[in-house]
Amino acid sequence: MPLDDLTSNECITRVFHMAGPVSVAIFHKSSKKLNQLTYSLNGKAFWKKTCKDQAGDTWCERSASWMCDDDGGSGWFGAFVSTFASSFMREHRETLLQEGLDAHGLSIREDSSRCAEYIDGGGELALNEVVACMIEMDYLCSKTEYALQRHAIRNELYQEAEAMANDAQRLLEGTGGFAAGVNDYKLPSSDDKASIFKLAKKRALQLHADQLGGVDALCHLAPPSLHEVIRECLALPRVPLDIASEYCAMQVTI
Repeated sequence: MPLDDLTSNECITRVFHMAGPVSVAIFHKSSKKLNQLTYSLNGKAFWKKTCKDQAGDTWCERSASWMCDDDGGSGWFGAFVSTFASSFMREHRETLLQEGLDAHGLSIREDSSRCAEYIDGGGELALNEVVACMIEMDYLCSKTEYALQRHAIRNELYQEAEAMANDAQRLLEGTGGFAAGVNDYKLPSSDDKASIFKLAKKRALQLHADQLGGVDALCHLAPPSLHEVIRECLALPRVPLDIASEYCAMQVTI
């Protein structure tokens, strides 16, 4: 179909409202010809309505004083980009993520850094990767002892540090020296949540595999994205020497 037919008033109006602000903005940026639609009467009406949906009548009425009537819509598009695009895209990404999770019966987790990073636009993972992470976490939290193991590991790390502090105190008794507190004896990077989560995942998957009868049975039930991690976890030592060596191993594995 010729482009002139596609740019008829009726066609443009329908396409704009069916596509929505995100897709229409991409249309404008894809070619000089399509960018001219920004200056059409349809463009002016569409982007003015979009701004109105974001900020209401009062803002639009106030802004109309510096939006020229003959600007053809370019001023309203610019207003959307500079004033509303960031918050609009945040809402748009949140909607996309929730739709992706809905397909698996899940919801956005308020405590998930992956969800927050994707919604804010600063994450490294694509939408399908964030959804896969949420499917994994749902399986780990609902089918394994992941949460219990995570709590246990934090306690073990603290107990290790407390034992070091107590030993230091005994060595200094009667000398007048000053012994450091528990916080000074934390294991290296003991506040590194990622390493604690990895270790908890390893322990939880190993225990779950034992309960199910092996790695194949576990992979049969677990999400596909977890299969590689499962095989790596079960290949790691089952009886570590102590929490320190097991924890530190998580810095370079999985």
